Amino acid sequence: MKLHLGTNIKNLRAEFNLTQEQLAARLGCTAQAISKWETETTAPDIAMLPLLAQALGVRIDTLFEPGKTPYRHRGERLLAAYEADRSDEESYRAARAELEKRLPENDPEDHLSYAYLLELRGWEYLERAQAGYAQAAELGCEKATRQNMLLLHKLGQAEKPYFTTGDAAKAQGNFDEAFALWQQSYEQDRELVDALYSIACLHSELGNVAQARTAWQAVIDWLSERGYEAELAWPREMLAKLY
Repeated sequence: MKLHLGTNIKNLRAEFNLTQEQLAARLGCTAQAISKWETETTAPDIAMLPLLAQALGVRIDTLFEPGKTPYRHRGERLLAAYEADRSDEESYRAARAELEKRLPENDPEDHLSYAYLLELRGWEYLERAQAGYAQAAELGCEKATRQNMLLLHKLGQAEKPYFTTGDAAKAQGNFDEAFALWQQSYEQDRELVDALYSIACLHSELGNVAQARTAWQAVIDWLSERGYEAELAWPREMLAKLY
């Protein structure tokens, strides 16, 4: 049975831009020994495998896996490892450090890999946030349910993500559409007070005094009905400015 060890040693060494002599110096052996391993003339002693895996930045079993084609560099391999297991904090930190070192070279592929790494990390934290909201809700925190629903809207995972599309319409200057979408969002989910905030803020920005008064009063009523006294100061301040 072919173990792929020699090919993997050669490919992984290439990722680090190491010569056989440099890898040998790290392991305390000769370059000739490295050459024999890579050509599979001989194999490293079993006691050498942990040192070899550490020097090449992989697990021992990875050394024997088939199809280990080289990545362009170690940062890309660590990114792939993190993509495969987003609970692997060590791979994330190592991939980020490796890629950040390469960013000043302005290789577009490295910037792409770095952005993708951050995207993966972002999704990991968003999933943790959802789990945290769920735990808080189970423990009796009513506000957690609202926050989780808002998160779902922002992620486009709610049944009809009007809140997110309302923000997009505002950014494009389509204010009437934004108002309609936020109103639809609130009608779909009466706990989504952020939609009411958005309506009130935009009316205030546009100088629609009468509509802004009504919208800010709706926010105040919503907060008061649910006992969020600590959050009432700012909406009341905004309403007072309209008189």
